[in-house]
Amino acid sequence: MKIISSNHQYNTIQYFPFLPQISKLKNYFPVLFFFVATLFYFSSFSQCVGISAIGTPPDNSALLDVDATGMNPKKGVLIPRMTTAERNAIPSPASSLLIYNTTTGCFEFWDGSNWIALQPCAGGCIPPTGVTAVATPNPVCAGQTLNLSGSAIGATSWSWTGPNGFTSTLQNPTIPNITAAGAGVYTLTAGNACGSATATTTSVTVTTCLIYAIGGSGGSGGAMSGPYLSANEAYNPITNTWSTKMAMPTPRQVRAAAAVNGIIYVIG
Repeated sequence: MKIISSNHQYNTIQYFPFLPQISKLKNYFPVLFFFVATLFYFSSFSQCVGISAIGTPPDNSALLDVDATGMNPKKGVLIPRMTTAERNAIPSPASSLLIYNTTTGCFEFWDGSNWIALQPCAGGCIPPTGVTAVATPNPVCAGQTLNLSGSAIGATSWSWTGPNGFTSTLQNPTIPNITAAGAGVYTLTAGNACGSATATTTSVTVTTCLIYAIGGSGGSGGAMSGPYLSANEAYNPITNTWSTKMAMPTPRQVRAAAAVNGIIYVIG
C-alpha cells in the first residue's frame, strides 16, 4: 500500500511496511520516527493525499483520494458506524457530517438542523414532509369555536402556537368562545424521532357577527306580536342585547329569513 502526497510543487511517494509485533517495536524506532515525520510533512505541505495500491497520484480536486485500482480483492472505505442513540450524543455535529446508522441501516448526514438519510433507504430517518395548517371557519365570529387542523406525512408530534398565549400539542385543537385577542397567525410545527419540519402558518381573522331582525315587534327571538313595524333591530350574541338600527322605509308583514356572508337576516 502506498500513501502519496501531491501538490503543484511536490510529488512524493512513501512506502510504509507493516509494523511487527509490539514486543519487537523497539527495533523499529527509526521507521516510527520516519512515519511521524512524513505525517507532519503531509499536514504541512501537501494539498491532497492519495492512498493507492499502484502509486496513482491523487486527483488535484480531492483532499483525500482512495484508489482501489490494482487491489485484489477490492476493498472499500468504512464510514463511522453507530446507533441512533450514539449519533444523537455527538456534540455539536458539523454540517455534512456523515455516519452509518446501525439502528436504521442507513447512511445519514447532518444538515445543520436534522439527521437526513441518504435516499433510497427503507429504514431511513426523515423528518415530516407536506405539513399543512388550516383554520375553520375563517373569518370566525367572536364567540364561535375556531377549529385548527394539522396534517403531515410521517409526523408523530405536533406543536401549535398562536396569539393570546395559545399553545397546544394536539394535531387538531379547538378554541371555544374565541375573542378578538385570538386573531393573528397560528404556527404549526410537526416532528418525529428524526427532527422537525419547517413550521407552517395560518392567519385567522376574528369578526363581530350580528344577527339582524328587520321589521315587526317583539325582537326577543320568540313569536312576534303587536302591530307591524318598520323597525330594524340588531342582535349581538356576545352581549345578548338588541339594538335599534335605521328603520325600513315600510313596515313588514310576512317574516322571511336569509343568510348572507355568515349574517342571518330576519325580515317581517
